[in-house]
Formats: sequence, structure tokens, C-alpha cells
Amino acid sequence: MLKNYKWKLLISSILILIPMVLGLIFWNQLPAQFPTHFGTDGNPDAWGGKLFVVLLPLILLVLHWLCVVVTIKDPKNKGQTKKAIGMTMWIMPMLSFVISAIMYAVAFDIDLNV
Repeated sequence: MLKNYKWKLLISSILILIPMVLGLIFWNQLPAQFPTHFGTDGNPDAWGGKLFVVLLPLILLVLHWLCVVVTIKDPKNKGQTKKAIGMTMWIMPMLSFVISAIMYAVAFDIDLNV
């Protein structure tokens, strides 16, 4: 059944990695340290280095593949709906874009109310 979704999986995986490619392109313009987590008050409470630009999309990619394989291969849910699989396919790419957009906006001093 995984073969039926190979193109969607490939496209969603590439989309997850696009923020990493952008980070590598702008590597020299990124500050050495930038916020990676924000508290409920909107202020940064965790900081990361440039390596976070590469690690975050890779972690999301691994989690993406894990979620997709578990959803599709689950023996108890042989009749998995296309809607459930579709949601599983596109959650991580969306997270990758949103999280990376926030990180880059803050790194480049764009005023953003997190």
C-alpha cells in the first residue's frame, strides 16, 4: 500500500526539506544564535545555533516517514481512509514551513508577534 503513495511521500519529503535548503543558502546571514522556542508570553525561552536550521527539518523528515509508515502499515486499520493518510502526509510539511518561517523571521529581525 505504501507504493500507492510514493509520489505524495516524495513530494511531501521534499517540501519538508525546503526550509533547510533556504537556511543553507542564507547561512552566512543568519546570526550565530537565534530563538528556537517561545514561552506563552511570546518571549524567547530557548536559543539555538545555525545547526538547528539543518537539524529541525531532518528530525521532521524522520518523524514524517515514521508517521506515514505506521499509519499505512497498521495491521488493525487495514481500511485506513484516504483522509487520514492525507492528513498524515501533509502535517509535517506544514509544520516545517510554519516553524522555519517563524525562526527565520526572528533571525532576520522581522517584527513578529509569536
